[in-house]
Amino acid sequence: MFDFHSWVEMKKDKRPLVAVTAYDYQMTKAINCANVDMILVGDSLGMVVLGMENTTTVRLSDICHHVKAVARAKPAAPIVADMPFLSYGIHIPDTVYNVKKLIAAGAHAVKVEGGKRIASHIAALIENGIPVIGHIGLTPQSILRLGTYSVRGNTTEEAQRLVEDAKILDELGVSAIVLECIPEQLGEEITGIVRVPTIGIGAGRETDGQILVINDLLGMTPPSEPRPRFIRRFSELYETIVTGVRNYSDAVRRHEFPASSNVYHPDNKEGRGPGTGNMAIVRSVAELRDFISKRKGSGPVGFVPTMGALHAGHIALVEKARSECATVVASIYVNPTQFGPSEDLKNYPRNLGGDSSKLAEAGCDVLFFPDDSLMYGNGESTRVTIGGILTEGLCAKSRPGHFTGVATVVAKLLNIVQPDRMYLGQKDAQQVRVIRRMAEDLFLEAKIIECPTVREMDGLAMSSRNAYLSTQERKKAPIIYKTLMEAARKIENGEKDPSTIETFMAAALTKIGGITPDYAVAVDSKTLNKLTSFEGEVLLAVALKLGKARLIDNVIVQVPKECKSPVAKQSGRGKEPLR
Repeated sequence: MFDFHSWVEMKKDKRPLVAVTAYDYQMTKAINCANVDMILVGDSLGMVVLGMENTTTVRLSDICHHVKAVARAKPAAPIVADMPFLSYGIHIPDTVYNVKKLIAAGAHAVKVEGGKRIASHIAALIENGIPVIGHIGLTPQSILRLGTYSVRGNTTEEAQRLVEDAKILDELGVSAIVLECIPEQLGEEITGIVRVPTIGIGAGRETDGQILVINDLLGMTPPSEPRPRFIRRFSELYETIVTGVRNYSDAVRRHEFPASSNVYHPDNKEGRGPGTGNMAIVRSVAELRDFISKRKGSGPVGFVPTMGALHAGHIALVEKARSECATVVASIYVNPTQFGPSEDLKNYPRNLGGDSSKLAEAGCDVLFFPDDSLMYGNGESTRVTIGGILTEGLCAKSRPGHFTGVATVVAKLLNIVQPDRMYLGQKDAQQVRVIRRMAEDLFLEAKIIECPTVREMDGLAMSSRNAYLSTQERKKAPIIYKTLMEAARKIENGEKDPSTIETFMAAALTKIGGITPDYAVAVDSKTLNKLTSFEGEVLLAVALKLGKARLIDNVIVQVPKECKSPVAKQSGRGKEPLR
């Protein structure tokens, strides 16, 4: 069982309490990997899961059903169940009986809305050993009486009443108090006078913790929908879902799915598709083209170019290609023309045996492993140069000729492999845009697909050059991603001046001993043009030297559109509570 007294210790130590809602098994499994402190099966499921107009029509059986689903995921954090409308606050025996059902379903505690009015019910639950979470401020179950969702505690009288309710809840022995949609100053005042932690949702920055509806923080509604001020979208799953289903639909209609790799064959005893252990390794153009020609009719050919020293980021690209293509080709070639005279060509890590095993396990069908005599032999003298802003700023300034080398070798590889799709990582954002421009300009048919950066647990972008870092340097490296995310939050919170953001990033990196920034910029995500203000998609990118390693990283920020409507009118789901 969970010890709710540990939350009081968190408050004393000023460790923020992180809470989210969850309603199903799979989402809870994912949330459990993210180290949260509380999972609420909220009556908000009525709207975000069941499509109801408000929370008052959610039944006790609805909450029990979803508590059971969440409990099956066995999360480390305690499961708190909302007591739905009219399931408490009338007769104490009925309240206790209904709570018993929620505990039997798998809840560790219950949450109730109100203070003084339901004090006797809360006392009865706590006396019977049931942990209770209080909830004051905006109480969505009161919508039938109040008629609107709006900020509470704006008047002196109402603020004092909320303070008194908080004191009562604290004296009764609740485990925490949710403060919803109240002025920040009032949230700070209540947090300072109660013993137990406060968990804010639209209650400002000074509460002991925060909670958001999982659908809101993951961006599962259309980006164009207005939303309450307190919501921040930490992901954009709505667009991901639309894109994924559209890709599936298109693949079915084009007869690209199922592909050969998605069907069972008589000689395939374990039901495994191609590329799950029988990977071919070829060194000549003729061998590779012969291999691909025999499989071209099975569906799309996906290509992942690498320089070896493979890590989880490379493997994610192969797995992405495997999920979308009938044939997956990878290459390992350390391209000399993209290294400068003082760079690490000779010392670049190489491990063909280990890399081959990783590729085969990830589902690669064939590995192309050429050497310099093939790629640059016979008096070869052709170079592909991309002009314009794409190759003038960022890495191009300190690595002259680098992108000519990249464009040249990729043009050669694309002509050799002739894939339908090529998969590249977002970490090398400038390289992706240079290659995409080259492919468009030269009418190359391959679709260039940019995949998200894969990171270590502490946020450091995975890179072959991370191997150069000493133990102490490795401890410093997470500041790169932390700085990018802090800059992104400043933009999301309304900062409009690119130079302010660039100065902030450079200063944050410079103050860490041993780090020498090359650049820290905020540019247009598509064109890499410098910006005078923020709108649309912004690329925050940094490059630096840390010891012997040159590290790069970036994040893409979707600049929020201005919303001048009052908070109470911003919800995009009709009369939805602000939670």
